[in-house]
Amino acid sequence: MRHEDEPRAAFVTLGFDITNPALFTVTNADTCEWLHFLVPFNAERAQLWSDRAVNIIEATRAGELLPRGFDDPEDWRCKICPHKARCWR
Repeated sequence: MRHEDEPRAAFVTLGFDITNPALFTVTNADTCEWLHFLVPFNAERAQLWSDRAVNIIEATRAGELLPRGFDDPEDWRCKICPHKARCWR
């Protein structure tokens, strides 16, 4: 999920009418410069991420581990993940 997809998925789940573009703001960690983007609403994409979140929540409640996102525990994304120990045991 891309960062700008997160609020869209949440708003759809909560039932908000979000036909207008969202304002997405990021801060450059090196320069503290702000960047602003207008992100148009995409209903299919919002539904996809909402469904994916439901799948994760249902699996977690059932005590299931979903397939890993990466095949190597030395992948940089695994190295920085707080769930690495549980995922790779």
